[in-house]
Amino acid sequence: MKKSITVLCSNLKGNLGDFAIAEAIAVAAQRYLGACSINLYYHANKPVDSSRLAALLAETSLEFKQIKPAPYYRRPIWLRWLNRLGISNGAYNKWHNRQIERVAALIQADEDFFKTAMSSDLVIFAGGAQWGRGDLNLNMFAQLRAVGSRRKGVYAFPFSVSEATEICNGRLGVKQLFSSLCQPIYVRDGISYACLQASGVEAELVCDSVFSLLHAFQVSWSLDALGDACSDRVYVS
Repeated sequence: MKKSITVLCSNLKGNLGDFAIAEAIAVAAQRYLGACSINLYYHANKPVDSSRLAALLAETSLEFKQIKPAPYYRRPIWLRWLNRLGISNGAYNKWHNRQIERVAALIQADEDFFKTAMSSDLVIFAGGAQWGRGDLNLNMFAQLRAVGSRRKGVYAFPFSVSEATEICNGRLGVKQLFSSLCQPIYVRDGISYACLQASGVEAELVCDSVFSLLHAFQVSWSLDALGDACSDRVYVS
């Protein structure tokens, strides 16, 4: 019987690297678990880049059972105004983290989403420049809180986190909120490592997960076969 994995908080709004991360997660899961069906949930506040998604699905042999938005909630307007007014970080941390608990309860009440996550053999948070602050922070930590409080073994692919998260949640809040993730938590840059260490979160510095795709593709080009209309200049970023 096929294993089922759920990928949370994928970013499909248009960054090519984030599509590569989604594929890297699915490839890694299949490498370790065998044939898998993948439930891919993305941030609902941004539209999906349909062209890149179509290319991903056309070129991959992986089985994406469903690709859909996760539940998404905005902070109350009064909290957004408090943030803009620049009240003390400590006061904002307290109210923001309380909203995470409120939204986590709403997510647990979303039967389709919560049942899918809870019945999966593996739950993974996507890597990338994640967590952040504001509404993105609220929803990601609420999903982690909702799922992590009911099951063991919630993982995250290597991600980036900045001081913005510490400012939004407070160091103690960051430590408590990340406690639902299996540790050590893998981060892909030194700034992220320093931020988590400062908050008392066990972290390990590794490379970005897209490099794990190196052996998944056997692709080469013959410049002689490209024809006169093609440039022989290759750009790498």
